Amino acid sequence: MTTAGEDIGIGAIHCLLPEERVAVEDLPELARLTEEELRFAGQAGIKSVGVFPDTEPTELAARACRELLAAHPGDPDLMLHIGSRAPDVLIGSDAGKIAHLAGLTGIFPFTVDGLGCAGSSAAWALGRDLLNGDPSRRSVLLTRQPAHRRRPGAPPRHGDRRRGVRHDAGARRPAAAQGAPHGGGQLLP
Repeated sequence: MTTAGEDIGIGAIHCLLPEERVAVEDLPELARLTEEELRFAGQAGIKSVGVFPDTEPTELAARACRELLAAHPGDPDLMLHIGSRAPDVLIGSDAGKIAHLAGLTGIFPFTVDGLGCAGSSAAWALGRDLLNGDPSRRSVLLTRQPAHRRRPGAPPRHGDRRRGVRHDAGARRPAAAQGAPHGGGQLLP
């Protein structure tokens, strides 16, 4: 439990946004869509999508974490990664890879998975509960990989046509480091 007067909340948020944009009608993936999916794509109101060419989602997540922690120094105790529907590797740990690439040593990285869009809410709640459960913990870093295109013409990986990174971080006053169109942070008391 936290001590009296100690609140848990978001301390900071950091976002990475792509500079390169591709018009939806120019996406090579359109050739693989059914007629119904093509109609939906044309009527969805989305004119272009941002892309991070030749960059893996875990690399974007690590970059967002590094930039967040450079602006808001600290050593997170835990890293909760909200699992992607299409991880960078089939057998391995995106959370461990992100922690390694971000230079986070002495941290316990793990993944909250299988919750789709609800994964972020569950991770924020779990981060809060982990901080409340152990007053020695000062910071929880959350990361997420939501859907975005990696690069035009990139083949789908593990059946997923879109890839992205979202980093949500929490610490006993949460801060957030965000990668790709979304972001991430840190929960701080």
